[in-house]
Amino acid sequence: MKRYLALAGLALASACEVPTGGEAPKYAFVSPYGPRVNPVDANEFEVILNAGGAFDGYWCGAAEYARRKLGAAWSDRVYVASPISQSITTDRRSAVRFTLDPAALGITPTDETFRIGINVGNNMSITQADMRCSTARPFSLGGRG
Repeated sequence: MKRYLALAGLALASACEVPTGGEAPKYAFVSPYGPRVNPVDANEFEVILNAGGAFDGYWCGAAEYARRKLGAAWSDRVYVASPISQSITTDRRSAVRFTLDPAALGITPTDETFRIGINVGNNMSITQADMRCSTARPFSLGGRG
């Protein structure tokens, strides 16, 4: 029995995300819904998803970080500062950078009703972005809390 438990533990450990360098990546914030976030500088932060993470996870992570770490109000807006691209704070292949202050980065907010993809200038209120958390984690049971 102990042998099977040890094998199960090894299988679980190998399924977890650990970089080849042997040290787990450090994240400034990990949302309970899965997205991880690192600050880039005083005006920009980067949302990183797990492999196979839902597209809405980027918005969810941005809302969670803005509310919980930056103290943003529900009515504040979060803006895309970069499209999906290579992470600049980790070795991950895809991340999206966001800001609460587009003027500080020279970003012109877009006014699109229907969004396809994530484009620089796209924006939502923190409330709207937070509502994406229900789809960012498709296997969650029940509500947010």
